[in-house]
Amino acid sequence: MEQPRFDFRHNNAVYWAAFDPAGQTLVTASLDNTLKLWSLESGALLHRLKGHVDGVSSAAFSGDGSKVVSASIDRSLKVWDSQTGSLIATLTGGHQNHVTCLALAKSAPLAASGGFDNLVRFWDVSAGTAGAPGTGHTGAVKAVAFSADDQILVSGSDDSTLKWWEVPTGKALRSVRAHAGSVECVALPGSGTLVASGGEDRLVKLWDATTGKPLTTLTGHTRFVKSLAFSPDGKTLASGGYDSVVQLWDVNTSQSVRTIRAHRNTVYSVAFSADGNWLATASFDRSIKVWKLG
Repeated sequence: MEQPRFDFRHNNAVYWAAFDPAGQTLVTASLDNTLKLWSLESGALLHRLKGHVDGVSSAAFSGDGSKVVSASIDRSLKVWDSQTGSLIATLTGGHQNHVTCLALAKSAPLAASGGFDNLVRFWDVSAGTAGAPGTGHTGAVKAVAFSADDQILVSGSDDSTLKWWEVPTGKALRSVRAHAGSVECVALPGSGTLVASGGEDRLVKLWDATTGKPLTTLTGHTRFVKSLAFSPDGKTLASGGYDSVVQLWDVNTSQSVRTIRAHRNTVYSVAFSADGNWLATASFDRSIKVWKLG
């Protein structure tokens, strides 16, 4: 069986993993109410971030790597110093139910989140304030992702739709019925005009980001698709799901090029390092694994 470079652990299910821009640190978010920062040189635990009072659903590094922003079932977002692990700010008042997903813009101190209150919310991270909500979903928002230029946000929901939003006004631009059942995950490449979505129907779909038209359907997962990520060059798409398997897809040919039997339970998150050489996978089995690619 293929072996990971690192095998990190939490005390409960792990919902998210993300690399810092330099590829030296990994942040992980867990149902144990904590985040952890791990060294990708030594494998050492650098910091345990405590402050959320319920499970942490998502996390991301700022563009310069100096901060981590987290989202939680406790309805809050928190901003942390990635070097010291200290809490900088808590952002509240944007959601009235669990916050399920988070994305950070690359070019501005702007975050977007989605929750069980069916809302998409934009945040000014520097000011700690919530902007206008994006309304229109009729089910929990499970995933949000910014376009490469940070001008568009795409969200996926339990209501089976993908929605496009203007940033940062929250104006609805486009909606498509994407999957049979819930849309569990969304990803956009760092360049190009694609949107990827994964859902309850076990499918991964590729869409034209400009028009919302369907392009390709990728089949291979045997249960819900829960996580998606594009490689930095946009040529490879990683997917993970309830079947405990990670698939790597060639975006140009729509073929699966590698299967990693990564975990013993749902793969909630997949993430590429900035150089594309490493893949992190996070699971309900309480583990985070880092795999060498190429």
